[in-house]
Amino acid sequence: MTCKEVQALITAAVDGELDEKTMKEFFAALDKCEHCRAEYEAELQTKRLIRQKIKKIKAPQSLVDAITRQTIGKTDSSNAPFDAAVAVQADMAESQRQTLGSWKQALLEAIYVNPSAQSRSHTIFAAGLAISILAMLIFAGFVRQRQNAFDAEMQIEASAKSNIFDIASQMFREPQTPDIKSKDASVIANHIREIFGVPVVIPTVRMFHPSSARVGAFGNVNVGEVRFVHDKDPKTVVAVYIARESEALKNATIEEEIMRYISENGRNFYRKTCPSGSQVVVWKWGEMIYAATTNNAEVNLLAAISNPHWLN
Repeated sequence: MTCKEVQALITAAVDGELDEKTMKEFFAALDKCEHCRAEYEAELQTKRLIRQKIKKIKAPQSLVDAITRQTIGKTDSSNAPFDAAVAVQADMAESQRQTLGSWKQALLEAIYVNPSAQSRSHTIFAAGLAISILAMLIFAGFVRQRQNAFDAEMQIEASAKSNIFDIASQMFREPQTPDIKSKDASVIANHIREIFGVPVVIPTVRMFHPSSARVGAFGNVNVGEVRFVHDKDPKTVVAVYIARESEALKNATIEEEIMRYISENGRNFYRKTCPSGSQVVVWKWGEMIYAATTNNAEVNLLAAISNPHWLN
């Protein structure tokens, strides 16, 4: 038996349809050809898996009875299978009609006082319907209110993150633990320089002296914070925030007009009063953006802050 003949008989062999003589010749050929034997074993394994996965489903007794009624005594009739199928379909349709009718009747009885007339609904049904509608309206209103509240919160948060004036005001109100305490501006300048890797100018504030410095953040951008204390009133404080222009603008925007103004000249300071009531002043020296604020509304930051390298 050739390989071609063997492969043509593989399916029949797996299904047990070969006679004894052909089966012996088939297995003798498999012993001589490894490729044919592999194909036979693969086919055999596939059929085994199919048999394991197939589930036998027992026909409903009603179906069996219907077929029996249509076929007993009519084995010679070619129309028996067709008649049995028609009978089964009729039984199923009748069952569906009965089920639908019972559901419809139950629904009408629940809704109407007189189901046949369908003229007046039950008081309980009407009350339940009204309560359901009212509950849906209340829920819809609640969702709208919550949505508006969430939108408002998101707008406030976005505004705080996008405005350098509000950010400076917020950072000033937060509790702070200084990295260093020193009255020496050069010591503070060295500390801030380590943060940015470039020299920075520590401003002078008239009638104030440096007291501390720390690393803060505009979002995820490092910012140096320098605090100044009033020479005569230690409770009056000025805070100056220093950040790289390129880094600060990633998390805090400055209006284009203001940015253009402070970039034209290092003496161009821009002051703004925040919604919190705090005054904040921004300016630009070199590649650094500065923002200053204070806890004393009587302090004129525009007049008090200057560059130590200016001659006048």
